Amino acid sequence: MQSSVRREASTSGADPLRAVRDRASDPRYFDSGKLNAALLAAKARSLAYWKDECDRDLDRLLAHFTSDASVVTPDGIYFGDEAIRGLYRKSFDDYPALSVDVIELFPGLGACCIEYSAVLTDVSSRRFLIEGVNLMRMRDGLISYLRSFEDAPRPIPIEGPTPHDREEAENTSAGERI
Repeated sequence: MQSSVRREASTSGADPLRAVRDRASDPRYFDSGKLNAALLAAKARSLAYWKDECDRDLDRLLAHFTSDASVVTPDGIYFGDEAIRGLYRKSFDDYPALSVDVIELFPGLGACCIEYSAVLTDVSSRRFLIEGVNLMRMRDGLISYLRSFEDAPRPIPIEGPTPHDREEAENTSAGERI
């Protein structure tokens, strides 16, 4: 039965992406530039968040979150100030250096996704590449929910160039280095 439903959907002429493309004409999504303003605010917040994370400044980093925020990583779910502080404190202790390239920003209704490439450096000066996407939901200009979808860290050979030494042409026009 399931296959017949798929067959009907695929032969009915319905365009499954039509709803996504039709958002451009839907005033709920683009009314008076509100989505663009929200996207620019989310981009500014995410870039400031990553700057403070790269600076390893825990207090400034936590100021980007609501007090009841939640952060979901491949390692677990962290709710509220103290749990999120513990998550980042451990990261800062284990990896005293971080650099991030923001590759692209994808808008959504009430949220945005940010594709990134990051290099973490541990206390022994070993470098690890992490690539992924963060989903950020904002409330009152702050991050209320952050979910990180990322690849497992991959060691970067010491003799090789860092991924951030690549030609700028490899990055999209939205790319920003932090």
